[in-house]
Amino acid sequence: LEIGAIKSISGKTEEFHKLIRFDLNLPESIVKLTGITNKLLDEEGDDLTMSLVELVEFIGDSIIVGYNINFDMKFINFVLKKVHQSTMSNKTIDLLPIVKKENMYLSDYKLETVLESYGDYGKVTHRALEDARQIYNLSKKLKKFEQLLNR
Repeated sequence: LEIGAIKSISGKTEEFHKLIRFDLNLPESIVKLTGITNKLLDEEGDDLTMSLVELVEFIGDSIIVGYNINFDMKFINFVLKKVHQSTMSNKTIDLLPIVKKENMYLSDYKLETVLESYGDYGKVTHRALEDARQIYNLSKKLKKFEQLLNR
């Protein structure tokens, strides 16, 4: 339904955001969770294949950072294969294990719980670009992240 990414180079950030056209009716649960509607996708949605090609170009050979990133990478690569595009093999850094080592006693490791534990009280909107912003901000608060980034 939506792709969002942030690229940070030397402290300057660029953002990538695409809504994806979707031919089926969205379940009401998804509409409630994200606020994304069929009408919004019809009016502002882009082609999936072109959006993924643009995402791959945007990322280039950069390291990909995420929260439970393996889920996202498997999904993206599955769809890239499906639309006959090359898959991504960039180095990835998953913030989830870093958080688990730094903050072992959280009640759960949902992104919203983790963000709150690091002083970010914004609600997780389940919107791609806003989630990417929150994950980017979380990465700057993690002690071990810079070490992993510079390996």
